[in-house]
Amino acid sequence: MLVIKLSGAAVFIAAVCVGLGVLLTRPVLYYAAIALSLAAFLTIVASAFPW
Repeated sequence: MLVIKLSGAAVFIAAVCVGLGVLLTRPVLYYAAIALSLAAFLTIVASAFPW
């Protein structure tokens, strides 16, 4: 459950980065958003495996 909450928070922060990137025309924010989304996806995938 904690993994889903953290992943959701990462996706929300990524959406904020995209919004700020549009407003401020800063491409680096898009890269941060992509990195956060990828990290959230990999976290969910990794949580599916019993370690």
